[in-house]
Amino acid sequence: LVTGWHQWSLVQIALTASRKGIPIIVRGESNDIAVRPAWKRYLQRHFLGLFHSCLYIGKANKEFYLSRRVPSTALFYCPYFVENQRFQQDAVGAHGAAESLRAGWGAAEKDTVFVFVGKLQRKKCPHHLLKAFVDARSRGGGMVLVFIGDGEMRESLEREARQSGMPIQFPGFINQHEIGRYYQAADCLVLPSDSGETWGLVVNEAMACGLPAIVSDRVGC
Repeated sequence: LVTGWHQWSLVQIALTASRKGIPIIVRGESNDIAVRPAWKRYLQRHFLGLFHSCLYIGKANKEFYLSRRVPSTALFYCPYFVENQRFQQDAVGAHGAAESLRAGWGAAEKDTVFVFVGKLQRKKCPHHLLKAFVDARSRGGGMVLVFIGDGEMRESLEREARQSGMPIQFPGFINQHEIGRYYQAADCLVLPSDSGETWGLVVNEAMACGLPAIVSDRVGC
């Protein structure tokens, strides 16, 4: 089983196994949400011919393989998943802690708390979310925005948040074993990423906690 082709070592494994006649399976994340040049599509089509079968993680990933002429008989559904039961249990057991978190964020009982979870990096477009939040809240309504995570854009986002005067919080990086209570404290996840987000597992996590999600149509999931 080869987990994609995003590293040269994975390509080497595929080429070596093919040369030795060893059947190989691939499970990658690629999709065609971002338009690819013809030469890259050509190379991908021939490279995928090395594999005995392909495991697709979702609809967009399946369409990617079919567009590269992988026969449907060589495709098998292998959904992208998280530990649903653990996230559900964490969320259920976090009710008291969630109330405390909301109070710390300055969220009133009827306020809507929007949460971003992930690295604060360009491809995830947190700056788009910040602008949209500022625009929406300036028209009225009780809303709070929470950026959970860290990254190269944090400093500029915090500066913009201060300048806006809006209730925007930056708790920083939160460990996986604690994140359930943050989902429980929120009302909606927002993932505004561009097509560099080939899936977006935070959407799985949020939904496992019963949280609705607003997701860009450039995101793989």
